[in-house]
Amino acid sequence: MRNNFKSKYSILKTNHVEFLSSGFTMVEIIFVIVIIGILASIGTSIFPDNRLYEYSSKVTMNLKKKQKNAIGYDIHGFNVTPWTKEDERTCMNLNETDLLGESLSLVRVDIGGGANENDKLCFDEYGRPYIHEEQRLLTEEINITINYNNNNKTILVYPYSGYVKINQ
Repeated sequence: MRNNFKSKYSILKTNHVEFLSSGFTMVEIIFVIVIIGILASIGTSIFPDNRLYEYSSKVTMNLKKKQKNAIGYDIHGFNVTPWTKEDERTCMNLNETDLLGESLSLVRVDIGGGANENDKLCFDEYGRPYIHEEQRLLTEEINITINYNNNNKTILVYPYSGYVKINQ
């Protein structure tokens, strides 16, 4: 009986030792981590930087939101006449901070066409754009150019309709 117990114990002990010695060494694990790091660095350099598209989409979205807010004024019972309802919901200064929602050091915003950087763009209850100071509808399109890393995207705001789009 005692001999039988020793043989069972020795079998368990040898299986346990074999189980522990069947893992990976530290060198193999470090080698795999280095390979994964190299592949990750190659993979991230392949994908393009989409920040310029992100910034131009953000400006377009902000302008469309102001236009939508202006159209919804009469629906929500804000019975006011055009030219007197300018506020933060329907108007936007044509500067980098208001257009992007933040000031970024690497991004430059240029305004051209029917407006300049000191103007305030508003929308009336029909969604038509106008310059706040002049109190008249736009007659020519506004070009908002976003510059990032020597690349440009132009956003157009069309007169009369207020249609906003990213020009490709």
